[in-house]
Amino acid sequence: MRLVQKPGVGHNDIGFQIAKISERKEARTVGEKKKVVTIPYAVFNLDELKRRCESPRVKDKNGYKRALSSFQKYFDRLRNGFIVFREEYLKPIIENINSIEEVRRAVRKISSELSGES
Repeated sequence: MRLVQKPGVGHNDIGFQIAKISERKEARTVGEKKKVVTIPYAVFNLDELKRRCESPRVKDKNGYKRALSSFQKYFDRLRNGFIVFREEYLKPIIENINSIEEVRRAVRKISSELSGES
């Protein structure tokens, strides 16, 4: 996907790529190239997250609960299993399109929420 800044706002394009968030902590990174922003999306096993939230064997359920809550905030899961972005997901990115650093900050926040870290 490529979004172009509004005329008169800037002379450079900001490239966007959509990338899956890994459930492995060591694999979670956000692209830091100068003009490319990686927008994360979550591919979680929602049934497994729900099971872990309810399991008496799981001692710290907070991360799973936060990840599940964030998923529900940013995505809709259709009956056929397809995942679609909600407005809340892209709005902070689009609102800050004139500043690559603000876009990156918004993406880091979303990524952190989806990973259950905040």
